[in-house]
Amino acid sequence: MENHEIRMTIKQYESNILMIHKYINDNDLSKAEFIKQANITSTTFNNIMTGRILGSLLTWKKLEECIGYQFEYENKVKKRHDKIENKTKTNSIIPEYVPLMLKLHGNTVIGGKLIRKHKKEKIYEELRLLGLKKVIIRKTDNDNWLIERIN
Repeated sequence: MENHEIRMTIKQYESNILMIHKYINDNDLSKAEFIKQANITSTTFNNIMTGRILGSLLTWKKLEECIGYQFEYENKVKKRHDKIENKTKTNSIIPEYVPLMLKLHGNTVIGGKLIRKHKKEKIYEELRLLGLKKVIIRKTDNDNWLIERIN
């Protein structure tokens, strides 16, 4: 049995996301119209666009077909019996999507559970260690916290 795994560098991901935004803007589409045209779910679209998931090979093929653009990624086919690669984990408490979303969009949301577990001061400290020194963290209406990059 084969499992298709997709990989992207941060640079490839940023380029791919910008192409999706460009297509949506150039064609004056709403998010809902694009999702319908691409034949993907809104959850998948939102998670890919916010960096929560990378998405499957099938999803990126649908996006390519919709947009007419060959995205940048590596398609790696793994056999079921292949050894699973060990992912190197950072010791940071900050989710991996946070620095990327701050760079791309200037803001992102983290859950209240992270703030309650580590406290706001620790989050600021971790962000500084990641090179994000000019940020503010504030509570939203629900149990989430908004992190915004300031210039």
